[in-house]
Amino acid sequence: MYIQPMYPNPELAPPEPLSLAPRGQSDENPPWHGWDVFAILLVTLGTLFFCLLVVTAFVKRIAFPHTPFLQIMNFPLVAFGSQMLAYVLTLGFMFTTATRNSGTGFAAAVRWNWPRAWGFYLLLGVAFCIVLQLLANVLPMPHQIEVDVFFQTPLRAWILSICGMSLVPLFEEMFFRGFLYPVLARRLGLILAVIFTAVPFILIHVPQLEDPKMPFAKSWGAILAIAIVGFAITIVRAVKKSVAAGVLMHMAYNGFNFVLAMVSTGGFRHLDRMTR
Repeated sequence: MYIQPMYPNPELAPPEPLSLAPRGQSDENPPWHGWDVFAILLVTLGTLFFCLLVVTAFVKRIAFPHTPFLQIMNFPLVAFGSQMLAYVLTLGFMFTTATRNSGTGFAAAVRWNWPRAWGFYLLLGVAFCIVLQLLANVLPMPHQIEVDVFFQTPLRAWILSICGMSLVPLFEEMFFRGFLYPVLARRLGLILAVIFTAVPFILIHVPQLEDPKMPFAKSWGAILAIAIVGFAITIVRAVKKSVAAGVLMHMAYNGFNFVLAMVSTGGFRHLDRMTR
């Protein structure tokens, strides 16, 4: 017969066994898998194409009935508006993916985890923006990039600024740090997951930062800047287990860049003052 030992004094009781993950491993265990992340990617690409066709057809019918379809498709606001609509639709698919096999709700599934010191992450994003702006004075930077087309009219500049500090960082953080990172962390461990999450985040921004008129050797500074930001936000996600912290950093970083541009151009009224 087994007799349960009694320990009247808790200090004499044997210690509880420690439950620690192996070094370099992660405790991430999302209710989705790599194929679900791949499905989100395919949905994103599909909705981008579908929304571009729909928005172009709508604009042609309402405002430019005699303009060629392909020409309207290349209008900056048409292309950007289509992209934002696609982001909203894909966020809905993300919600379905996260909650399909989870009984905890969307926020818990993606580890939203709103930080108590939320202001700190806003300040951190601003700090990164200031430091990288100072570095831009000594690093080789491109003179003309893809996004410059939005700073040709005040309307475009305001639309890009509002979406660039709200919907764009929310979508990117949800995909990369909310869905991709935990799958990689469960499979590869923390360190490799940080690397393989930050790298594709950097790569999708490279076409936006390259100057076609300058060789890479003379314009790599902008890519280095986004690389620093990408790794920093991913590390915050890994350490703090909070997607919301990364969203705040990303929004503050983008937002302060737009604030600087707005101040330097008098509220986007003097866009000729913008120099790169």
